Amino acid sequence: MLRTSWFTLVAIAAATWLGASDALAQATVAPADGGFRVVFPVPPEEKPIESADALGPVKGVVWVVRADDVAYVVDYADYAHDVEIDSELDADAQNFAQQLAATVTSTARRQVRRAGGGPLPGLDFSVDGAKVSGAGIAVVDGRRAYVAAAVSIKPHDGSAEIDRFLKSFELIAAKR
Repeated sequence: MLRTSWFTLVAIAAATWLGASDALAQATVAPADGGFRVVFPVPPEEKPIESADALGPVKGVVWVVRADDVAYVVDYADYAHDVEIDSELDADAQNFAQQLAATVTSTARRQVRRAGGGPLPGLDFSVDGAKVSGAGIAVVDGRRAYVAAAVSIKPHDGSAEIDRFLKSFELIAAKR
C-alpha cells in the first residue's frame, strides 16, 4: 500500500511539474505485419478485430488509448476482396465520426507515401460533436485500409496533441 501511494504521489507531482503528457511514457507501435509506425502518448491497448461484409471476412487490429482527455486510435482492416477506394475512405471517416456521435466536418483527399514505395490514396478528415472534436487520416493500400485518428474530449483543446499524433503516423514496409 505504501509503495502504491508513493508512486501515485510521484506521478501526480511529475504530471503537475512537467505537464501530464510529458510525465507519461510515449509508446511507438510498429507491428511487423502492420505496415505502419505511430507514436502514442502512452502504451495503447491492442485488440484483434474480426467481422464480415457482404463480400467476405474482414480481419485486422485496433490500438486505442485515452490520455489527458484525448482518445487515440489506429487500426487496419484486411478485406478478402478488392476495395473500392473512394467508398472505403469516405466510409472510414463517417464510421469513425458515427461511433463518437459526431459528424465529419471536413475532408481532403491526399496521397500518402509508404517508405520505399509509391503513393497511396488517403483522406484527411475532421470530426466534431457535442462531446468530442478531432481529426484523422484514412489510407487504402490494396485490400488493406488504415485509420489513424484522435479526438479531444470537450472542453479540452487537444489540437496540439492530435496534430503531433497524426504527424507521427507513417506507412512502412509490411511483412504480410
